[in-house]
Amino acid sequence: MNVASGAGYALFEQSILYSATKYFVTALTEGITQELKSQKLPMKAQLLAPGPMATDFFSNAMDDSNGNLLDIDLSKFKLHTAEQVAEFAMQLYESGSDVGIVQPDMTFSLSDGKHRIGQVLSGDYDW
Repeated sequence: MNVASGAGYALFEQSILYSATKYFVTALTEGITQELKSQKLPMKAQLLAPGPMATDFFSNAMDDSNGNLLDIDLSKFKLHTAEQVAEFAMQLYESGSDVGIVQPDMTFSLSDGKHRIGQVLSGDYDW
């Protein structure tokens, strides 16, 4: 089970590098999962994409920022505890789903992922 972030499915201004690194983990894990399935191999890869957690990471990131993030209203954020995220991981593991992600409304959902091998998500490309 790899851990990414909801930011791995979106771009957030002032956090593009963070989103990009998390996107790599989401695409890598979902791709490995699909290849394992297509080759009918018994191994499984899963992706946990939690939302904001009640840890020192966010406050430290805010303190170390160049000031651009300091205008964010922290009262708008609901944070999950580490224990809640561990429970999400167990739900994902026991479910057999490919992806467990915290949605923008902070609910947790299970799915078979968003990325598809050979699929272009937007544009008029003729592959």
